[in-house]
Amino acid sequence: MDNMKYFFWQNTNSIHQSAFFKALARLGIGQVTLIVTENLPDSRKVMGWCEPELTGVQVIHLNSVIDHWQNIIEQNNSHDCIHIFSGIAAFKNVQLAFIHAKKYKCRIGIFTEPLDFRGLKGKLRQLRGYYHKIIYSSNIEFILTTGKAGVSQFENWRYEKNKIFEWAYTVESSSTGFSYQNLNYSDSRLKLMFAGSLIHRKGYDILIKALKNINDDFIADFYSLKEDEIELGKSIESKSGLNGKLRLLTFLPNQELRSKMNEYDLFVLPSRHDGWGAVVCESLMEGTPVLVSKFCGSSSIIKNDLIGKVLQNLDVMYLASQINLYLKAGKLASEQRLKNREWAQKNISGVAMATYFQEIVAHLNNRQITVKPEPPWMKNNEYATSYL
Repeated sequence: MDNMKYFFWQNTNSIHQSAFFKALARLGIGQVTLIVTENLPDSRKVMGWCEPELTGVQVIHLNSVIDHWQNIIEQNNSHDCIHIFSGIAAFKNVQLAFIHAKKYKCRIGIFTEPLDFRGLKGKLRQLRGYYHKIIYSSNIEFILTTGKAGVSQFENWRYEKNKIFEWAYTVESSSTGFSYQNLNYSDSRLKLMFAGSLIHRKGYDILIKALKNINDDFIADFYSLKEDEIELGKSIESKSGLNGKLRLLTFLPNQELRSKMNEYDLFVLPSRHDGWGAVVCESLMEGTPVLVSKFCGSSSIIKNDLIGKVLQNLDVMYLASQINLYLKAGKLASEQRLKNREWAQKNISGVAMATYFQEIVAHLNNRQITVKPEPPWMKNNEYATSYL
């Protein structure tokens, strides 16, 4: 397996996969190449993203080799080459490469989030999924799909279960040195954090309504504003009736946001739909527990109350009651933050996911004599007690 070549065809070079790619390259199990079809969009840059440097990974931007991308496939279609594509018909140029790899009978994997099946568009996506299964499934060797919803989606489309592997986005390990001084006990108020765009899908409105039903003192900071939305933020704060408990702040560069997470006792993501929700992983990497909607793919990694809880519905009073549990428990203990960081490092880090990918490839190459591997958060569920 050391002589394998792995080609990841994606639309962008994302900060939410960089840790995995770098760790996979460090494993030394083969050559890792990322082929990128688009530049990072301005909308992501406004949110604090930047294109990561991938040490040990060959990164190819298709706009610089636009006439030669077919050669990558045609010259790497042997059994020791695996091509992994982002989605099925999700991105135009990635799909063109997928069709070309199918033509040359390459070993093909798919990496994808679950689709949003709400509304009429959702029903059409569901139908399209059945159609793609009919025309493509025989050419797809394996599927890496985020969360249990992704697994169920492909099972419902009647893909073979032994092809489907539960997957996760990965984020970089914390660069904020652990310090007991990170916790400000001079302020006894629980500090709650949300980060995401002010869009209906993210459920920020549900969180604001829930906070209005909490009597205890707290601070809720939403990192959600573009520079031209500051007045909108002030309006939302004023209309919320939370009297200074709610602060809407501008997006921060990702590294700065990650550092800020160490100042909070709880992160809340009440999305109505999220294919993954990488801020959940970022929060856990910093040791901050999470309340995350079951409609987020990342809810699949929450296996115990130590690291957080899954919101089983988005009822306002129910969400308020779950936040109240953390209010009653008090400030996050430094020992608990450290344990949460250790859990994240073991279960959702780049190293953990690269090792899992290595196990998947070993299984693909030897299906008859190996057991289908499980994701690390399913195997390493050693924390069973609650601190709430």
